[in-house]
Amino acid sequence: RFDDLAAIIKQSSTDYLKAHTCTEVKQNSYPPVNDYIARKLLPLDVALEDEWIQYLNRSKRVSLFAALQKDKLILLLGDAGQGKSLEMNNLAHALSGTACYPFLFRLRDYTGQEISELLPPGIESVPAHLRVLMFDGYDELTTNEASMFRKKIANYVSGTPGINIVISSRSNFCHTEKD
Repeated sequence: RFDDLAAIIKQSSTDYLKAHTCTEVKQNSYPPVNDYIARKLLPLDVALEDEWIQYLNRSKRVSLFAALQKDKLILLLGDAGQGKSLEMNNLAHALSGTACYPFLFRLRDYTGQEISELLPPGIESVPAHLRVLMFDGYDELTTNEASMFRKKIANYVSGTPGINIVISSRSNFCHTEKD
């Protein structure tokens, strides 16, 4: 068993995939992003600094894919039109066909459900470290929905050690949130 997502993604052995594929759950397949332009991300502590400090720390820029290999919980922040949804779509595509089980959910469709209710039946049979849940558009939630989502995602994460989660949002929306 690999606990490190990077090792799982890099593993090319057919035997590993056969041994760790959960037949009860169909893996989602996501199409490639047309005309994709690769973007790099900065860690939050660097991104909050002025442009000169960001420039000096440009070596810390990584792709979303690389960031997920390093951290299990990611908040992808950016201004309107900077490609957050495209990055989420590209990550879902990059994980398709690996030993991981990517799941991309648009939060504009969220109505207060438990996180487990948003997922395919049988997903709990997939080891948590192989699940990658991507929630796009936190900024599209109403204040009440955002509050519910924060509580429910926190409960889900605490009850599912090792889960990989990426949430995207406009940065100005998160600056107004208390949590």
